Amino acid sequence: MPTVKIVSVAEQTPPSTPSMSSSPCKSCMTLSLPPPDPAAQVYKYKKVDQKVWPVPSTLPEDFHNICCIPIDPLLLLPPLPMHPPNFMPGEHLLQECLNGLVLNAHNFLWPEKLKLLQHILKVNELGLAWTEAEKGQFLDEYFSPVKIPVVEHIPWVQRNIPIPFRTLAEVIQIFKDKYTAGMYEHSNALYHSQWFCIEKKSRALCLVHDLQLLNTVTIHNSRVPPIADQVIEAMARCSCHLMLDLFVRYNHHTLDITSHDLTTIQSPIGVMRLTCLPQGWTNAGAIFHEDVTDITRPRRGP
Repeated sequence: MPTVKIVSVAEQTPPSTPSMSSSPCKSCMTLSLPPPDPAAQVYKYKKVDQKVWPVPSTLPEDFHNICCIPIDPLLLLPPLPMHPPNFMPGEHLLQECLNGLVLNAHNFLWPEKLKLLQHILKVNELGLAWTEAEKGQFLDEYFSPVKIPVVEHIPWVQRNIPIPFRTLAEVIQIFKDKYTAGMYEHSNALYHSQWFCIEKKSRALCLVHDLQLLNTVTIHNSRVPPIADQVIEAMARCSCHLMLDLFVRYNHHTLDITSHDLTTIQSPIGVMRLTCLPQGWTNAGAIFHEDVTDITRPRRGP
């Protein structure tokens, strides 16, 4: 990704000094800013003329995603106890994991409510993940595998971006963990897309697939996200007791076997292809929003 240096944060020409005869006013006074750091760098956004546009066409019926709930999950919920038991570590929710959540940081929960919250997390611990191996995926009976709709094209082969030697061992381990978790599988396809790593705020590396060529031959999904202002207004005067981070987003939805080859890359452990929804694909955001909307829609309880 290109970078640009910050060379100035203020006008180069200093403001003219007001004469002694004029009365001083706040509008004439200019605050002096510190000199810019020449070593500071920021990422530059892609220009409009460099934006990749998908194909505007009618989506074939075979490529529509089907979301269905064969069994109402509310019917399978266990009843909540009137007197919740003390927390006992489970298979996924260990004591150190529970301590890391910091459920009652400001002591706003009564002891019995805190025990009830811990009990609910313990009962639903299979929905929590702390490592790559604990990640799961949607069942195909609930969410049909995604098919990537593409127009006729010629397979592409791109050279990889060199990996810095200091991060090579960590990158190899990331690929091994994701391969063990089932996110990658070996491939013999003619496609080779670029990929690279970025560093998060936590100093952890994140794999990014460069799917710009795939996006240019993909039929566009017209779904748009909701208006943010309306969502925020609907939550006004509501109290928030707990926030959970989505450890897995696009990886939850499986990818149809006929579309695996389109995501092929040359990794340090061999030629690999994705088995789940690729992040960076032009329709991934729309499909992910559709999944979340279907999961969180109101349902009638027992």
